[in-house]
Amino acid sequence: MAPHPSYGHPLPKGRGRSYLLSLYGTKQYDDLKSTLIRNTNFFFTPWGEDVRRTGEGLLVLLFGLLLFSSCNTDDFEFEKRYQCYFTFDCGMHQGTALQSCVNPMSSGLFCMVWQGSKDGVRNINIQLYNQKTENVPITTAIETRQSCILGASNGLVIGCSNLNNGQLYAFDRQCPNCIKTGAYKALQWENNGLWLKCPKCERVYDMNNNGFVVKGESGDKLMRYRATYNGQMLMVSN
Repeated sequence: MAPHPSYGHPLPKGRGRSYLLSLYGTKQYDDLKSTLIRNTNFFFTPWGEDVRRTGEGLLVLLFGLLLFSSCNTDDFEFEKRYQCYFTFDCGMHQGTALQSCVNPMSSGLFCMVWQGSKDGVRNINIQLYNQKTENVPITTAIETRQSCILGASNGLVIGCSNLNNGQLYAFDRQCPNCIKTGAYKALQWENNGLWLKCPKCERVYDMNNNGFVVKGESGDKLMRYRATYNGQMLMVSN
């Protein structure tokens, strides 16, 4: 079927919900969303009646339903492929860079977090964009009993956005596009800690703007986990 001039290119057939989910956070998803909004009345035209009888039409209608009705944004927004569970008591570990980064008053400041060990003691390592790294030993009975799983490959990037009303973000430190090809590449600081850059594909991601690609080839945005902070306890999870 040829694309209708007011609709644009046809959607791939037969890929359904998984296809739409895979697009979320990309420019193609935004383009499809804009097209659907522009063509709200399209399905009430004679040509739209014909399209509704095809698999393509059903897929477009599915996209609309996912977007505007039964769709839960959590299905798209938060990473589920890689397990993540991390808690950090900022009241117990006061004065750390991580405590500063989860404070909305310090919006725009992010830090990298990964775990390691020293002399048999588990440590939480916290690094700012200036490469200054803190090693916080985890020694209390409560903390040592808690699980600590930091995403795809032991690394998170945490901070509050300076664009979205101080929104607290917790991103995976791995490049979301390279990891799809089996290449695990830890992201590196860029633009004084406002962006992250992949050393392999050279895409650059804006942490303050929901992790979207701002330089390089278009692609998926940063993998994001749920993050909450109540003034003392930080929790990051799927």
